[in-house]
Amino acid sequence: MSPESGIPLREGLKIRHYIFNLILRHPGESVKVPSSWELAKHFGIARSTVTLAYKALMEEGILIGRPGIGTFLAPRYSQGLSSNGAIYPLIGLLTSLGNNLSYGSHQWGLMAATGSSLTFGDGCQVRPVTLSGNPETMKKELEQNYLDALVWITPPENKFLPLQEVSLCLPSVILGRTVKDINSVALDYEEESYQNGKRLLAEGRKKFWAVNMSGAEYYIPGFRRAYAEAGIELDERFIFNPDSRQLEELDEALRAGFRPDALLLHSNRRKEVIELLLKAGIDLKQECRVLSNIAAAKIPGFAGWCHDVPYEEFGQAAAEIIFRLLKGDCRVEHRILKHRNIPVNLE
Repeated sequence: MSPESGIPLREGLKIRHYIFNLILRHPGESVKVPSSWELAKHFGIARSTVTLAYKALMEEGILIGRPGIGTFLAPRYSQGLSSNGAIYPLIGLLTSLGNNLSYGSHQWGLMAATGSSLTFGDGCQVRPVTLSGNPETMKKELEQNYLDALVWITPPENKFLPLQEVSLCLPSVILGRTVKDINSVALDYEEESYQNGKRLLAEGRKKFWAVNMSGAEYYIPGFRRAYAEAGIELDERFIFNPDSRQLEELDEALRAGFRPDALLLHSNRRKEVIELLLKAGIDLKQECRVLSNIAAAKIPGFAGWCHDVPYEEFGQAAAEIIFRLLKGDCRVEHRILKHRNIPVNLE
């Protein structure tokens, strides 16, 4: 509920998106909008919610009320969105199931790069999509956003079925996952991890540890395969999975005298992990090779291999596919990108 307007936030967004969709499709025109009764019935919400939303939009100068006639788009506002009179396609950016309270750095990286590539040269309009998170109503909710295409960022793997249903009626691109019959841009985490595992073994590093967070399931299988081929089974005691005792368990293992010579640091608690390793007297330049993402490079005392996600390439690839789909070219392609691996403080 918005404290200023008294409008339920999600319902208010639906109405605003509906109105802005009309503006995008009728730039500079004073188009009559549905009555509060009609829009309430369309969205299945209370008429009072629509009335309050219309009032707020009138106060912002987006709508104009004409007594006895109806409510209309304000043409002056409409013209501001499309100065040359072109009608731009509207592209939605949907992250996970659309009900996030916040986004992590990886999601923001994908959103920012994709939004920038799509809007470069004013080729289209882009907006984040907010949904309820209910897979059963996802298709209907997306229809109510009146999108021309959708970029879906890191959808959960157990929700691929509704995703495939949506893609049948809405041109779609998936970022961060590869889904059958849907255009996608992703990284091959397992193959890259496998190659990194072989690099570690080539350096004689056989005591592999991992400090994980959600998403590590994409990395660990590759390392397992590389070590298994060398006749080494990863010790599960030193695969620290995300829970409340993760750092405590790592500290206990180090205090007990166990020492890794290779460590995958896929966690947002990078700083604390590096501090524990240094506290235990582990030389990160020679004794233990740490693998993490580029954010670790800024941590005092860090040394190791950092992978940098090619966000710009993700955004450019997503935009190329979306524009192709909008032109009627419905080929399905799966683009696989590669991390950039950067040695940090290993000289």
